[in-house]
Amino acid sequence: MNTLYFVVGIVPLGTAASLVLALICNRALKGMTVFRTIMYLPSVSSTIAVGIVWIWLLDPQFGVLNYMLRSLGWANPPNWLGSVTWAKPSLILMHIWQYAGYYMVIFLAGLQAIPTQLYEAAQLDGASKWQQFWRITLPMLSPTMFFVIVMKMIGVFNIFEQPFIMTNGGPSGSTETIVYYIYSNAFEWFNMGYASAVAWVLFIIVFVLTLIQFKY
Repeated sequence: MNTLYFVVGIVPLGTAASLVLALICNRALKGMTVFRTIMYLPSVSSTIAVGIVWIWLLDPQFGVLNYMLRSLGWANPPNWLGSVTWAKPSLILMHIWQYAGYYMVIFLAGLQAIPTQLYEAAQLDGASKWQQFWRITLPMLSPTMFFVIVMKMIGVFNIFEQPFIMTNGGPSGSTETIVYYIYSNAFEWFNMGYASAVAWVLFIIVFVLTLIQFKY
């Protein structure tokens, strides 16, 4: 259930965030190259280093986020990584931030492959920017969207580093994922056979969901 929570939270929100960033970056504005680089950098950074930085940011006493919330008048801001309620949303936010730039580049490649003549024809017909997005951009991005969703789904089903570094699967097991459970059985409790069986179950789940996406 924890893993499904991450999948449902990260895949749609992360895909939308990457698409919005790609739409912003698909403009010939001054300094856009620097902006693209800044957005992409977290995805090539070490997850361990990123996790430690986010632990500092989300620290309940001295973290920057809670400091800002207290400045805005929130007397008792959440213990982000120590609360069963907030631990998973915190990891979701961190994961989206880290990988939004990576999938932004993929979406950007898809956007730049759309023929400009389609937009020119739509403008001549009086289509608004919103209509162009729904009638041209999204349909033409469908192969890219399919690739991104499949890759994000596989990546989130295999999420491990973030809960391992930031919460150790806690609090009270609220961030323990399937891969974390496999790791615990294999390398902490040395139940190699059981861990292998769970890994096969994970493979079957991801395989079936990918086939469903291929069909629909």
